Amino acid sequence: MDVAKNVNVCPRCRNTMLLYIQSENHGKSVTITYTYQCIVCKYKLVSETVEIRRDTDRMYIVRKFTKQA
Repeated sequence: MDVAKNVNVCPRCRNTMLLYIQSENHGKSVTITYTYQCIVCKYKLVSETVEIRRDTDRMYIVRKFTKQA
């Protein structure tokens, strides 16, 4: 079993990347961003953004993915 297949690798320097999950409140909406960052060269890759908006009687969820090489 190869454990290294489940680890995200930096495209620049081939070192391990950590996952950071950030959320921002904007009144009636929340934005959640999933970002991978290299621990050596600080390269950042935003992999996914989720926006949740609340209307008077509805809730909208928008997911945006970043195309990875």
